[in-house]
Amino acid sequence: MRREKTYQERKQPKSRLKYGKLEKKKDLKKRLVKINKYKEEVHKAKEQIQGMSGQEYFFGYHSVHMDGNKAYKTLDPTIDELRRMKAYIDNEIQRCEKKIEMYIPKHVGTRISLDEDSESSSSDPQCVFGRNEEIRDELKKYVDELASKREEVMGKINALSNLKNR
Repeated sequence: MRREKTYQERKQPKSRLKYGKLEKKKDLKKRLVKINKYKEEVHKAKEQIQGMSGQEYFFGYHSVHMDGNKAYKTLDPTIDELRRMKAYIDNEIQRCEKKIEMYIPKHVGTRISLDEDSESSSSDPQCVFGRNEEIRDELKKYVDELASKREEVMGKINALSNLKNR
């Protein structure tokens, strides 16, 4: 009968004992599986975040709470969350108003026309209108929506603070 010898991996050389235990193949496989699993989770999370708008990410992130090891999502926001929403909405309104200012038609320059008959020159201001009106209108609608949402959030904050004071 022939006895098969079991495979033994090499041992850590004595000169390298200071670096710790030598990683075996089975340990390497376990470590690589964990790393790849982590990378996949990060990749999925990045894809999910890229698909969300700023509001969805902001409000969704702040509505999740941890209770020990369990995470749960609250349906009714707390006063702190509502205040964060209000701050976000205020920042968004300011950002949009700055953008609207960028799209206001500005004075481009002067057009000088020389008449051959008369020796006088006249300058007429020439402005560019109508190019960015659509963008401005969309931004104004968005700001109006944000303002109504802000009023709604303020109403909820007032209602919750009145309940707390009672």
